[in-house]
Amino acid sequence: MLKLRGLAPRLVVRDLHPDYATSRLADEMGPEVAGVQHHLAHVAACMAEHGFAPPVLGVAWDGTGYGTDGTIWAASSCW
Repeated sequence: MLKLRGLAPRLVVRDLHPDYATSRLADEMGPEVAGVQHHLAHVAACMAEHGFAPPVLGVAWDGTGYGTDGTIWAASSCW
């Protein structure tokens, strides 16, 4: 899609989990790659969709996600 549209991303944001195929793909896309905690990404996406800015309280209940400390975190996140 990027080639078709003639686009080159300046920043690629990916899930923190290193074993996801999409995480590996993002790492190859560079030039700058940022990892985001799984549940925080859900909350941030909802904030962007609805035009909200911090502070907010967001809860994501979709299973487990890779945490910033490299362990598996529970299903909620706040910002």
